[in-house]
Amino acid sequence: MADGSPIPSDALTLRRLFPWLRLIRAFGIALDPKKLILAAVGLILLHLGGAAFDRFFGKDQVSLSVRLTGAESGGQSAGAAWYLGLLARGDVAPSLGFEGVWASFQSAPWRLTEPVRMLVGPFVRAFVPENHWGALFHSLLSALWGVLVWGVIGGAIARIALLQMTRSETLNLTGATRFALRRSPSLIGAPLSPLLAIVTFGTLCALFGLLYHIPGGVGPAIAGTLGFLPLLAGLVMALVLVSLALAWPLMPPAVACEEEDAFDALSRSYAYVNQRRGHYAFYVVLAWLVGIAGLVFVDIFVYVLVQLTQWALSLTAPRELISSLFGPGSSTSTAASLHQFWLGLVALMAHAWIYSYFWSSSSIAYLLLRHDVDGTPFHEISRSEVPAPTVKAPVPAGETADSVAP
Repeated sequence: MADGSPIPSDALTLRRLFPWLRLIRAFGIALDPKKLILAAVGLILLHLGGAAFDRFFGKDQVSLSVRLTGAESGGQSAGAAWYLGLLARGDVAPSLGFEGVWASFQSAPWRLTEPVRMLVGPFVRAFVPENHWGALFHSLLSALWGVLVWGVIGGAIARIALLQMTRSETLNLTGATRFALRRSPSLIGAPLSPLLAIVTFGTLCALFGLLYHIPGGVGPAIAGTLGFLPLLAGLVMALVLVSLALAWPLMPPAVACEEEDAFDALSRSYAYVNQRRGHYAFYVVLAWLVGIAGLVFVDIFVYVLVQLTQWALSLTAPRELISSLFGPGSSTSTAASLHQFWLGLVALMAHAWIYSYFWSSSSIAYLLLRHDVDGTPFHEISRSEVPAPTVKAPVPAGETADSVAP
């Protein structure tokens, strides 16, 4: 500099020049065991709820239960090849090789969208015109269950990720869970609030639909004349749903970062998306590309883990027996069930990485958008876990501290 003053050491770091590079860290942050455990618990809860709804309403209507291990039916991928426990499906590849890596790479982009599909899918199914009442209630209950589960779980994962990104601090499972439960009204209420508009305009359209019951063709004629009214209501509902789908991933991070109520989290999320559409789209694409590479790595790591375990056991145990216990055989023995349980647990944690990455990358995107719109420093975050320091009143002259009443 011309005045000879020193240049700060971090003045021209890559993160300052290209803040979006922080999204690359989402891959490593998502590998945190605490987040994986939380995401696995969320998958189990989502599955249990979906299975209960399927049992009550019937799978022939709307089946919304999640596959805990992430294996796509009828398909094959490097990661899904060893997802043998719980609800695993698909064929088992004999070895990784180039074909296995390529299959994982091909399936990774679609598998990475699973959190979005699980969040939005039930709502999409609920608004199918051909639905009967059973399918409608099935879809709505599944949607509400997804909002509840991923609101709390997503908020806990986001809180851990935000503290790691902003303060390089860790938060244990108990602290993250307590935070999410304490903020559950905001975490759950933020995405549900816009749905009140859907209920309102949907009810108006339903009342309008009573005109079609007027006999003699009079009712349909009147409804056709005033047809622009339900279309306007449909326009409002479509705008609300699309905006909600775009802003929903930012709502748990907003609550986790600012510790605000549902309305503030909702308004922040909508504002950031609407004011920085280009930035948001870029962050989504970048996070998706990073996630593809990360998911392929997770697949390969799972393969190496299981393969090395099987190899080491085969050094002393009967190889045919080990192959049958680690393979996709139809054996229903107790030994096979126990081995499949542990393999399924490994598969569940690998599947949970997708959700851990989703909420971790959403948290980083929230910080980036907040900085873009509000200029808030990247490291600023609400800290309710840290108790405020106790300020003691000064002791008057001539008195001792023990003589002053507390």
